[in-house]
Amino acid sequence: PGSPTAAAAAAAETGTNMNEPSSPTAKSVGLYFKMSKMTDAVKDLNSLANEGEMDIRREGGMARFTGRTEVLLVFYKDGMFFRNGPLRPYSLKQTQVFIDDMLQGYFPSELKDQFPEGVIFKLHDKSSEDYEREAHIKSFAKGVAGYESAQHLLQRLPKSVIQDGKVIQVRE
Repeated sequence: PGSPTAAAAAAAETGTNMNEPSSPTAKSVGLYFKMSKMTDAVKDLNSLANEGEMDIRREGGMARFTGRTEVLLVFYKDGMFFRNGPLRPYSLKQTQVFIDDMLQGYFPSELKDQFPEGVIFKLHDKSSEDYEREAHIKSFAKGVAGYESAQHLLQRLPKSVIQDGKVIQVRE
């Protein structure tokens, strides 16, 4: 037999058994981690990313304070929703690597280029619920960076543009 997978290693570290169903009282997600472990990992990572501190952003000769970037992270029974989605089933290798990185105390490797100093995760535990697109949009479309509904996107676009001498309505 080969070496254990990252999922199996994480299972061993978190005290879960990948081959046994979880008990109804243990709030387990997917096959190999408990939400309590993920919640602790997110708290630690947010602390490392200096949650609550401000950044100085310079634009056009002016400087202003801005809050740290927060990104949406929602765990459902059937997968994980990160930033703008789509839902990532727990069976995907990319999802397992993301989760394993976090459980081991590291910022997910896929974020290293965009957020070299780390990022604040806005964690929501919906692990007792299956993902339903409409319910998700109603819950998370406002107030969390990293998620933008179609309506919010349209509001950021100009009302109209001129192309080839013609006015084109963008928001309609």
